[in-house]
Amino acid sequence: MILISVSPAFALGEGNRNLLLIATMCFSPLFLLYRYKVISKIDAPLLLLCFCLVLFPLAAHPETMRWSTVLYSCLFCLFFMTYAHVLLNSRLPVIEYVDLLKGLLFAFCIVLVLQQICVFLQLPVINLSNYDPETPWKLNSLSSEPSHSARFVAILMYSFLWMQDLIYSKRAGFWESFKNNKKVWFAFFWVMLTSVSGTAIILLVVIFLRYINKQHIIRVVFIVIMALFVLKYVEYEPVDRVYRFSQAVITLDQNAMVEADHSASLRLLPFMVCLEQLDLSTVDGWFGHGIDYVSEMMYREIPGIKEGYVSGGCMLIALDYGFIPFLIITCFTFKICYEKEDKLQSILLWLICCFLLGINIQIAWAFIFFSYTNKFYKRKLLG
Repeated sequence: MILISVSPAFALGEGNRNLLLIATMCFSPLFLLYRYKVISKIDAPLLLLCFCLVLFPLAAHPETMRWSTVLYSCLFCLFFMTYAHVLLNSRLPVIEYVDLLKGLLFAFCIVLVLQQICVFLQLPVINLSNYDPETPWKLNSLSSEPSHSARFVAILMYSFLWMQDLIYSKRAGFWESFKNNKKVWFAFFWVMLTSVSGTAIILLVVIFLRYINKQHIIRVVFIVIMALFVLKYVEYEPVDRVYRFSQAVITLDQNAMVEADHSASLRLLPFMVCLEQLDLSTVDGWFGHGIDYVSEMMYREIPGIKEGYVSGGCMLIALDYGFIPFLIITCFTFKICYEKEDKLQSILLWLICCFLLGINIQIAWAFIFFSYTNKFYKRKLLG
């Protein structure tokens, strides 16, 4: 759980891949040999996905086959399969799981504070990654970049609040939760508000959706509007970015999105480009155009990116590998991440932290891991 949640700078390799996590994933399938018991809802779809990822490029476009890319995706699948089997046989009490969530939240906050002190004192910044001196306060904490840390912290807080409600058998309101967990809320707010990330502001709102109900809707809307107004008045950069980009998104004009916020546009535009390129009336639409099709096409569609840029979330799978594996991974991840008691919140987190990122991203699997673990303890506690 710790390895899937953090990306220390010393372990980052090419493309910000977590080499420490990759090394662990390579050996993790060995645990499947110990007390192996088929979990059909996990094993069947993931093994079928791995089969499609290998077979479709080999059959449709063998000249594009690159085993390192395919095996990297399969490693994530096998890693999660291993985790599901280990969790099934584990005796970790829910209280210790909650302590782990709190510890990780505190760790992200502490590292970020130490980085901020280093910047303030003009000292070498610890655990630094993807740093731009022109934006000195945009720091990565325990992830590879600020927006990634925001996603990890949001996932951890979402899981923590869910477990708190399970343990005490009631859905606590914000003030009650804040009163009982002041340090956790402080760590969460500090990372989300001082990491200078527009994604953090969006996810902050998503986390607060759990406290919106019919009885308090007017009050909550009023507070949100006032908070946004105050933040806008003090010219808080992340909020300004969200405002500008939101206005551009409404127009669905790709050039307007790029002009409003080039960095933010790269979270959404690649997905839109891939969606436009998908054609289910062709064989390639179902079985893929071959590996690297998206990376060879994307730079011509979006201004300001280099040749070889890869993005598009799960829609990238639809173009490179075909619509069938796209359906498998989409249905599989949504089923695990969706929570009927937090419909809107879980769907938005799935979109932001999983679907729009793709299956070769650590954050996406972190949300899958924690969502699965949360449901595991929910079944265990509620019977």
